[in-house]
Amino acid sequence: MPFKINIFIFFSTILFLNNSFANEIYVICSNLKNDWKWLNKGNVKIDGNLKTKYLTQSLYFNYFILNGGIETYKNLKNRCFDEFKTEYVYPQPLNKYSNKWIPFAESDEILFPGIISYTDHNFQLRVYYRNSKNKFT
Repeated sequence: MPFKINIFIFFSTILFLNNSFANEIYVICSNLKNDWKWLNKGNVKIDGNLKTKYLTQSLYFNYFILNGGIETYKNLKNRCFDEFKTEYVYPQPLNKYSNKWIPFAESDEILFPGIISYTDHNFQLRVYYRNSKNKFT
């Protein structure tokens, strides 16, 4: 019996630790032509949570909910503008291990402007997303 309890405690701890820490991701500045540059030469990381939204059973996209929400997004947008002026104005998260474009988000319902890669089993489509209610576009 003690063995089962120890196994349960071990796996519970692993599960807790995996869900306790925010993900950390690099930041790029992009434009509408799928071009991008590293913010501060790739030295900017931001905390938040990487999420996936399924539109159908096989069609989905990823997004990154920022810790700090819209204030963090405004700060990143200003930093992109300060570094690149009007050429690369959209801050976006970049996963170094994937070629998918993902937008920043304030919540599961509010995405910030940027390029999104919609992925299915056989294809990947990139589109520019702009929330018409968002004044930070």
